[in-house]
Amino acid sequence: MDAQDARDIFQQAWNNVERHYGLENMRFPKELLFLMGAPGAGKGTLTPSIMQMRQIKNPPIGVSSLLTSPECQRLKNQGLLISDGYVFELLLHAVLLSPNADSGVLIDGFPRTEIQAQMLCFLQEKWQDLSRQFSTTSMHWRYPQANIRLCVLYVDEATSIERQLIRGRQIREHNKVVKQTGQGQMQEERATDFDEQLIRERYHIFRNNYDSLLQLRQTFPLHLIHAYGKIDQVFAKIEHQLQDHEHEKAARPSSELFNMNFALQYLDLHVLPHLLHQPYPNKQHVAPL
Repeated sequence: MDAQDARDIFQQAWNNVERHYGLENMRFPKELLFLMGAPGAGKGTLTPSIMQMRQIKNPPIGVSSLLTSPECQRLKNQGLLISDGYVFELLLHAVLLSPNADSGVLIDGFPRTEIQAQMLCFLQEKWQDLSRQFSTTSMHWRYPQANIRLCVLYVDEATSIERQLIRGRQIREHNKVVKQTGQGQMQEERATDFDEQLIRERYHIFRNNYDSLLQLRQTFPLHLIHAYGKIDQVFAKIEHQLQDHEHEKAARPSSELFNMNFALQYLDLHVLPHLLHQPYPNKQHVAPL
């Protein structure tokens, strides 16, 4: 599917949402922060800390939770796939319905396909156009300056599998104690926390779309994070990168320095370990997230 097909899908989804609300009733948030990562990289665990750091007051949007609606279930029951356009339309509704437009929104699990990555670029264009269109009108506050960034948490396949299996064992042990004592709340036991083959398949889906995800650095600030180590260590890396980017943006509008930092992160994650014929040097200190 080429870029024009992706643009057509985006435009249809956007038209549906615009007809539903009307431009005069829509309002974009201060920031859209897309949190992506390998299964087991710690997105769910790190989300509250990231939101606090970015002063995000809106509840996070998990794309997987959007796909549990009755309409999505009906499509699944009919054996139909949920299209990229429909996923994007659901996401737009969720963003526009966020209660605190003066704050940002954290989105977990988007984009997951090459088409969704392209649609995110078209959203940036649309947001910029609307911001310019309404900049001198009484509706300017509905369309602030476009502000989209991505944060990608990376771990290798072995680490991803190990963490999810550990999490599965911990959940089962927790639920066993709850059943025995009658105290506490049961936690969801997901097949992807116990079945190694399913875990591998999830990781391969992430890896197959990884290059498309990284290509978005040409359009957006994209922070590639080594998600190895303890949870506080990973958060410190996220905080450092996000804050450094804000300082660089204020001191130097050019993206040259940001691109150099990204290149160093990529080399450290994906090139040096192969040259040295060994896994990422700190991964032996992995703790389940």
